[in-house]
Amino acid sequence: MAMLAFMGLGILGLVLGVVFLLLWRGAKKRGENRQTLFLLLAVLGGLLALAGAVTLVLFLLMLY
Repeated sequence: MAMLAFMGLGILGLVLGVVFLLLWRGAKKRGENRQTLFLLLAVLGGLLALAGAVTLVLFLLMLY
């Protein structure tokens, strides 16, 4: 059950990573001060997505 929850968090991390990456590009074009914050949040979302992907691989290996 926890593996399924972690895979769900991976999907959420992927979505959040893309959203924050788009926000970072917009802030970069406008020259705002929040560029670093958006980039950091996008990286953290990507790490969450990576953890979800690793969990999915481990889950599939466990079924094999």
